[in-house]
Amino acid sequence: NARRHLANPEFQRDALAVVERTVTNLRELMNQVASVVRVPEISLQPVIVRDLLSEAASAAGLTLALRDGIAFQLVCGVDHPVPLDRGQMLRVVSNLLTNAREAIGSSGSIELDAVLERDGVKYPETLRIVVRDTGLGMSEDFVRTSLFRPFSSTKSAGLGIGLVQCKS
Repeated sequence: NARRHLANPEFQRDALAVVERTVTNLRELMNQVASVVRVPEISLQPVIVRDLLSEAASAAGLTLALRDGIAFQLVCGVDHPVPLDRGQMLRVVSNLLTNAREAIGSSGSIELDAVLERDGVKYPETLRIVVRDTGLGMSEDFVRTSLFRPFSSTKSAGLGIGLVQCKS
């Protein structure tokens, strides 16, 4: 196609857009692989938790209605900004939601809950984010021996780094 349509300005724009997307995707992939071996730098800033959770749900392809056989519910009991590394937490939550979506297959439900716990021992408040799904789950042995092993995945198209990043 490139040889035949190279003189076409619209083709040139489309081709350039494809190349730019590919470069962006490759950079993200390289950063993901590199992040497995290094501890991420944390940059705290006040974050509206509900907005973060909504963006993560959208990134994982979830909406607050029954869609494609998947019922998604978001409950956020946090009403003020919380200091977080927004980018890191967005990656963690969207990864967990994507895993949940893939685990339930063609139908099921996913719940995303956020609440501030006040224990006052080490921190005045602790943000707890919980993802629940109706997937089959994992065996205790798998969780203990395989879940966080880098570059090991049960998914045919998986890289085996998502949950390693989440744990980090």
